[in-house]
Amino acid sequence: MVDNNVRLRPATLQDLDQLVALELSCFDSDRMSKRSFKHQLQQDHNLLLVAEKTVEKHQGSDHAPPLLGYVLVFMRQGTSLAR
Repeated sequence: MVDNNVRLRPATLQDLDQLVALELSCFDSDRMSKRSFKHQLQQDHNLLLVAEKTVEKHQGSDHAPPLLGYVLVFMRQGTSLAR
């Protein structure tokens, strides 16, 4: 089943708090910290995508839609390998 109301986009520094909240709600151990997410965002050779629900903004609301999940791909520098 495909949900056309979900989109993937590159993560930004503005997503850090929501990324940490996802970690806390999904994992009991071995969680990534805010510092780790920030470090990964600043690495040119890694790819951090977030999934969010596409909703129309309500008038007067500045809130971004909640994140549904994320994908972090570690790219090995100088090769086409990823993890």
